[in-house]
Amino acid sequence: MADNLYKRGRFYYYDFTFEGKRYNGSTRCEYKSQALVVLRKKMADVIDGKYKRKKGKHFTFEGLAEKFLEWGKKHRRGTYIRDRFSVNQLNLFFGKMWLENITPKEIEKYMLVRRKAVSGSTVNREVQTMRRMLNLAVNWGYLESNPAQSGKVVYYPEPPKTHRWVRPEEVNAILEHCRGKLQHLGAIILVALHTGMRKRELFGLRWEHVDLANRVIVVKHAKHYRNRYLPLNEEVVGVLRNLKGGEGEYVFSHSDGNPYTRVDKALATAVRLAGIQKCTLHDFRATWATELLASGADIETVRNLGGWRDYTTILRYLEAIPERHQGACNRLLGKYESRQFSRQ
Repeated sequence: MADNLYKRGRFYYYDFTFEGKRYNGSTRCEYKSQALVVLRKKMADVIDGKYKRKKGKHFTFEGLAEKFLEWGKKHRRGTYIRDRFSVNQLNLFFGKMWLENITPKEIEKYMLVRRKAVSGSTVNREVQTMRRMLNLAVNWGYLESNPAQSGKVVYYPEPPKTHRWVRPEEVNAILEHCRGKLQHLGAIILVALHTGMRKRELFGLRWEHVDLANRVIVVKHAKHYRNRYLPLNEEVVGVLRNLKGGEGEYVFSHSDGNPYTRVDKALATAVRLAGIQKCTLHDFRATWATELLASGADIETVRNLGGWRDYTTILRYLEAIPERHQGACNRLLGKYESRQFSRQ
């Protein structure tokens, strides 16, 4: 019976088949012992005929979208704005359609129509949001299977992902203009550069999670539902001590104590005044990782500090360090007798 349970994120999910029909969904339990109790009850209900599956024809995409956004406020807070934008676009096409009438062919039609207005990457993000929605519809019992799951939909090709490495001289140029109304921006940038915290983590950071005496920040409820413990160097400690006299429970907050939610305009202003290439707050997280790797930090340490689940993103940062590649090539110098073939 334990084989019918698997963990995804915080919760255990059940998946079993009875008389040719598949039953799956979330147990809403974080512990396996509790999930087993839920699984036994689900199986008993199915065998006794008490479990009634909701059919897709009784639920429209518009109805699912409403439930998805409500669910997303709690479970996908970091991407809620992006999800809401995608859902609004999807609703224009699929809104009144019954879930059971959505097929891979209908999704392909949407992609072709939408591609005329936006890039392929944007279309891919919207369809990926739809895939998450329909996965939930399966888990909640509104659908038998997901028509947008991998293999049924062909995504548009996308260029390789790149990142902006903000060099120290560029950072210093930005900080030169973080005065007056932009003073709060300088503190946010420095903490981001020295800790690698995500934007949502920076703006959600509370003083109760900052231990200046022991020089550590506890990032609570981080991505993937894992707490992270970030050591602080002398520069960050100095920045935070300077902010300590402010009002409110949040480290980065307005004068009324409410936390910042975005600094896009402030950063764009500082970048323009500094006369450098455009960058975003997330670029400072990428810069933090790249600088650590360039200075010789091992990849596992960077992964743990940054809170990445795997190495995909970090390898991209590693490949962007030209000095690393040149250093590797220089290690071969002097190993072979090549003077007679090269100019002196």
